[in-house]
Amino acid sequence: MEVDGKVWEIGTEEALYIGKGAQALSFSSSDAQRPAKFYFNSAPAHGRFPDKKIGKEEAVRTTLGDLATSNRRTINKYLVPGAANLPAHHRPDPTRGRPSVEHHALSHP
Repeated sequence: MEVDGKVWEIGTEEALYIGKGAQALSFSSSDAQRPAKFYFNSAPAHGRFPDKKIGKEEAVRTTLGDLATSNRRTINKYLVPGAANLPAHHRPDPTRGRPSVEHHALSHP
């Protein structure tokens, strides 16, 4: 992936947080015979934070389900508070009258 001229090597089960204000984004694959598959998600941001690569080892792991019902699984959460030191900023959501959570890739004390 390339964000505003900076190339990021993103592997299987890795994520890239792209901060507010990025102007140019492109996707490419290192192996044309086995092209990479990308999942893209976009959400509004209220603050500017640096881009950050997040590996599987930095993800928050959550195990759900039960073996008895053949529903046991582990979910790796990459862009949530606690993953790769991503802080969450809580602020009221004016459309719903309750707090919303905004996640940013930034070292958090």
